[in-house]
Amino acid sequence: MTEVWNGRWLLGWALVGGVATLAACSPVFNWRDVGFPGRSLQAMLPCKPEKAERTVPLAGHRADLHMLSCDAGKLTFAIAALRKPNDVTASDVVQAWTQAGQLSLRAQADRTRVWMPVLQGVVAVKAWQAQGVRHDGSPVLAHVLFLAQGDDVFQVAVYGPVTPDVLETLVESLRLSPAS
Repeated sequence: MTEVWNGRWLLGWALVGGVATLAACSPVFNWRDVGFPGRSLQAMLPCKPEKAERTVPLAGHRADLHMLSCDAGKLTFAIAALRKPNDVTASDVVQAWTQAGQLSLRAQADRTRVWMPVLQGVVAVKAWQAQGVRHDGSPVLAHVLFLAQGDDVFQVAVYGPVTPDVLETLVESLRLSPAS
């Protein structure tokens, strides 16, 4: 009887060890290509994004905002796209979007730093980083980058303690297809 119990005990610990080994091997970041149908931006996110759409006020107009977001490794990744109104410049859209984002984060404008990553073949309109507060009241560091092509304006953001290699992977994945 003791031999049977010892055998089950060893088998149980072997199973626990095997499960722990598999869990340790699972990647935190599972990068995949994402984009918006009919829009020129392609990127990679480290997790399967949820999709959302809503109409937002923007520079005295209303715009349809399309979003992709996901959480991985204690970070939130978000990519958003909108088509700018005809009588508004991309710079005006970015300025209004920046103000709305910083207000949402309760970030102090005088503590917001310019962050301009090196992008190959992609023109960044504006980039900033700021310490802010999530909706639940917890502190968060935001890295936000805006891109524009034609009437499309995009926001790419990471919220949380992002490491340089993860931020670099995201930024290097950004691709704008030629305007048609």
